[in-house]
Amino acid sequence: MILLRSPRKEEIGEYSLLLASQFIKHWMEFDGEEWLLTLEDKDALLGRELLDLYRTENRGYQDAPPEKRDLDLLVSPLFFLVVPVACYFLVGLSPWANWWHSRGNADARLILDGQWWRCVTATTLHADETHFLSNLVSGYFILNLLNHRMGIGTIMLLSTFGAGLTNGLVALASGPGHISIGFSSVVFCVLGMLAAVETLNLPRRGDRNLRRLTPLISAFFVAVLVGLGENVDVKAHFYGFAIGIGLGLLSRFIPKWWDKPPRQAAMLLLGYGSYALAWFLALRT
Repeated sequence: MILLRSPRKEEIGEYSLLLASQFIKHWMEFDGEEWLLTLEDKDALLGRELLDLYRTENRGYQDAPPEKRDLDLLVSPLFFLVVPVACYFLVGLSPWANWWHSRGNADARLILDGQWWRCVTATTLHADETHFLSNLVSGYFILNLLNHRMGIGTIMLLSTFGAGLTNGLVALASGPGHISIGFSSVVFCVLGMLAAVETLNLPRRGDRNLRRLTPLISAFFVAVLVGLGENVDVKAHFYGFAIGIGLGLLSRFIPKWWDKPPRQAAMLLLGYGSYALAWFLALRT
């Protein structure tokens, strides 16, 4: 009796293993067009029950094969990173570097007094070359990974908002006297977004264990490894990571057509405008 027919040998082989595990005698054959799984008539009822049970238990385990993406290095993250790079050299080559820092750092007292733009300008300032390069290199690779999932304009707007919110919450939690600078609030926000987006895109499986949260857990341990240490703003790192997770989860509601180049270019310009506005307000204060 023919129990199953399929054009895919792999599928017939999978069900053959099922029957073999129950010591049911059967045969795999090819009729020139399809693969057949046959067994004796006396085992037909049991074979059909096993087949139905197997399908029921494994429904939703992996409805579709994982999406394959080439993780090559993209140029588009540089359109975002040009902001901290330009500010670094502009401030570094200026004889008034200390004045720039005083106008743009995330001084909690001044932020709480209403100078909200410092939450944004502080992300473009760095203490030294090591601080700058570490944020730039790590930022590029994380942005590159996330850019395979969403457009760079979307990333720039969401992470700039997330980093600004992070610095505001750090100021609120730390109180007057706390001052911070650095692009790391953006980097950790993007890391959180990447963790959430990859978790959402993980193929849905029938199990309900922590495997579903693998990207999120992995990113958390990366955040712990690189986000702790001396002379680092731990609050900014982990607030940024948490806010990034929230933004990444919300990004599932962004329609696919939003990734079209014209819209991404418009959002990049809006992102540049937000930094320009923040610095304009900072320099005129």
